[in-house]
Amino acid sequence: MAMKYVGSGVILGKPVLTTYKRIRVWQVPVYTRDHKFLNNIYIDNKTGRKVD
Repeated sequence: MAMKYVGSGVILGKPVLTTYKRIRVWQVPVYTRDHKFLNNIYIDNKTGRKVD
């Protein structure tokens, strides 16, 4: 699900179920192809939508 929210040239890490902004989400780390951490993406566990 997280792939649709990132551009090409990145690698997604292992998702972790957590709470973010009082919403149950999957926290997905995003890395460069050189394995440098960029950011986390938060995906709502129920809707599959990105939480900003």
